[in-house]
Amino acid sequence: MLIKSDIKNRVDIETFVHLFYSKIVTDPLIGIIFTKIFPINMSYNIPIITDFWETILLDYLIYKKNAMKVHFEKNKIFPLQKNILMPGSIYSTQL
Repeated sequence: MLIKSDIKNRVDIETFVHLFYSKIVTDPLIGIIFTKIFPINMSYNIPIITDFWETILLDYLIYKKNAMKVHFEKNKIFPLQKNILMPGSIYSTQL
């Protein structure tokens, strides 16, 4: 049986983020966003995403950028559709 534990440190966050993005890039519905439209460079992006979550979850002021700015810019290029990715959709419950 897999025993889940709370996130306690940066290593835990990085492990979770890496696992999450490893699954997302192979997802048949949204993987294309991270592989073709905005290819994610794991070695570059994972530390930045980890910085963001370390700031949020552990209250260490590591991430000092505007996380939403980059997402707003990408959304102008490739707008996401509510019926696919919004909470309450059939797919979102499978994430």
